[in-house]
Amino acid sequence: MSLFAPHGQLPAILVNQDDFELLSRLASAGHGETAEDLMSELERATIADPIPANIVRMGSTVSYAISDEGTRTVRLVLPAEADIASGAISVLTPIGTALLGLSPGQSIGWTARDGQERQLQVIAVFNDPGLALASANADEDDPGPFAA
Repeated sequence: MSLFAPHGQLPAILVNQDDFELLSRLASAGHGETAEDLMSELERATIADPIPANIVRMGSTVSYAISDEGTRTVRLVLPAEADIASGAISVLTPIGTALLGLSPGQSIGWTARDGQERQLQVIAVFNDPGLALASANADEDDPGPFAA
């Protein structure tokens, strides 16, 4: 798989520090083209903390459209959590790698294993703000609003 920009340059992508570290380890430990593609995406990513709520990150639910196939909604997960039947796709799939770090309106393309060029456009990104807030409070002494 090779990523390309449908209309010029590849879109800018943002990744938070935790995802960057986790996915760098995953890509380094993996073998094959998908791990290499993930590493390439991480190398060109801008690392930011925090990142806006509308950016695709690990655990995001994403609605996207592929060429003429209509809209799909999936959740981006680690390979061990992937379950196509429930809509959970691995970041180590071509679509999972392509989605990482994008925001609504951005498009990216890739050449599939069959040689066909495919393109997707992000329609919407849903991140649970409660989880983000709980994660942000996890390192503080103050238990915050999620304390029992």
